[in-house]
Amino acid sequence: MSKLAVDTNVLLSSFISAGPPRLVLNRIRDGVDLLCVSPPILEEYITVL
Repeated sequence: MSKLAVDTNVLLSSFISAGPPRLVLNRIRDGVDLLCVSPPILEEYITVL
């Protein structure tokens, strides 16, 4: 299992197209990889989304 930090560009791209960003999020959803979120990344999610 890999630990991944996903920035907002990858997160938003995963909603728009079925390319690599969606594959990354699918792996996290399916428990293959682990999403790691730091306070600055969480703040970026809140600001952008």
